[in-house]
Amino acid sequence: MMSKTQLPHISEDVLELYAMGRLSDSELEPVEEHLLVCHACQDALQETDDFVRAIRVAARELESQPIAVPWWRKWFTMPAPMLGVAACALLALLVFIPRDRPVASVDLQTMRGPETPAIAPKDASLTLNLSLSGLETEGPLRIEVADAVGNIVRKTEATRSGEKATAKAEGLKSGIYWVRLYAGTELLREYGLTVR
Repeated sequence: MMSKTQLPHISEDVLELYAMGRLSDSELEPVEEHLLVCHACQDALQETDDFVRAIRVAARELESQPIAVPWWRKWFTMPAPMLGVAACALLALLVFIPRDRPVASVDLQTMRGPETPAIAPKDASLTLNLSLSGLETEGPLRIEVADAVGNIVRKTEATRSGEKATAKAEGLKSGIYWVRLYAGTELLREYGLTVR
């Protein structure tokens, strides 16, 4: 591998391999010949030997010490498939359990001019209170909620109570809506609603 004529000293890598006993027979002979005559390489070998010895002692100490188990591992030990099932169950709970929506009650009036439409919070559980003053209709009432371009986004029954009808509308997004009150197929009134 190396001879005294090629390099004046042995490299650190070769000294380390020599100290660990990892040199082949053909590499070993020139290294040992050089070490017989070179005091600088002998000193370097002594440092390398000390280093290798310290590493081996540290490795033995680590092997003899028990592995520290985190506190949470002692309480939460379960096989990987069970852990996967538990994680899926938790995810399903977070995704599929309905969250409480804000609740708002909105009084709607018919619009015949530049009046400002009623305002409601977005994504809320709305109770729509529709004025029935001046209407003399019998039978069940229903409402349809249409967006600004006329698409029906909600349909529900309305409950009559004197001069007022009440209906529920869940989770409307921000926008302008028209709440239409029907008795059967007859459109009775239309109310403006802005959701913000």
